[in-house]
Amino acid sequence: MAETFDLEIEISAGKKSFTIIPENDVFTLMESGSIVAILKQKEGEWQFTTGSYSEEDAKLIGRKIREIEKPS
Repeated sequence: MAETFDLEIEISAGKKSFTIIPENDVFTLMESGSIVAILKQKEGEWQFTTGSYSEEDAKLIGRKIREIEKPS
């Protein structure tokens, strides 16, 4: 299992700080200690399986997660 990491990102709801918990290609997003969304990539598209964020937010967060996972 990959390590948990923090992510700050500007999405439709404003600037957010999430703790990301990766597990088996699914990413749990936590904010202030509570699970706010679960994100996964399905057929090349980032999608929330739970949570109230938009599809565009899923794409932004998913791309940022991949950037963090691939260090330069």
